[in-house]
Amino acid sequence: MKNNKTIELDAGGGGYKSWELLKDIRGILKYKGKWKNCEDDAAVFDLKSNLETKSPSALGDLVSKCEKLVFTTDAFIVDPLFFPGGDIGKIAMC
Repeated sequence: MKNNKTIELDAGGGGYKSWELLKDIRGILKYKGKWKNCEDDAAVFDLKSNLETKSPSALGDLVSKCEKLVFTTDAFIVDPLFFPGGDIGKIAMC
């Protein structure tokens, strides 16, 4: 993934490319060994225990609102894109 500037379709589904993408993200955040559920196509990072004491700035505000950061390469097809109470963008951020 280091040579690619875009995330490609083969990064989903829990294969090697998925693992490589999540490995690169973990490397960027520099918190090794603090990730959970990295075997398939997602990873969970515990913000509260890892960032609260290290970054009292803007990240501290994020930590007070969100305890976990979750990455996934899953895809969902939504039709219509806009529906009562939400849209595809809101689903993407959940």
